[in-house]
Amino acid sequence: MHSLHALIVAILAVASVSDLTAAKEPSPPSLVGKYACTGENTLGDPYKADLQVDAKIDGFALTWTERGAVTARGIGFRHGGQLAVGYLGLAPDGATIVLYGVIVYDLPTADRLVGHWTAHDGRIGTETCQRQKGIVA
Repeated sequence: MHSLHALIVAILAVASVSDLTAAKEPSPPSLVGKYACTGENTLGDPYKADLQVDAKIDGFALTWTERGAVTARGIGFRHGGQLAVGYLGLAPDGATIVLYGVIVYDLPTADRLVGHWTAHDGRIGTETCQRQKGIVA
């Protein structure tokens, strides 16, 4: 019985030490903030937009604006080194949905989003967004 007790104590001690020494993954940098984006739409035309990224429980809410008008809204989540987003493109009234699609952004740095996106037409567009320093989100 004494050796069983000693074995249990030894197992618990090893488990405790391994819990203390286990390397924890560092928290990824926050994506929340304002970004300036440039891209090429699915017809190859260049565009510029501003992007606001806000935290939501386990994901993010995204709002794109061009010349002060909301042009798209999306919801997404981080998976590894990427941000996956589903979005709705909006008419100038900011309420009428004119397209829908998905974006996958690579996250090469804490301040840069490099994306490929598609809309309901199935063509691929690109977008690169750079965090705006000194702008409070």
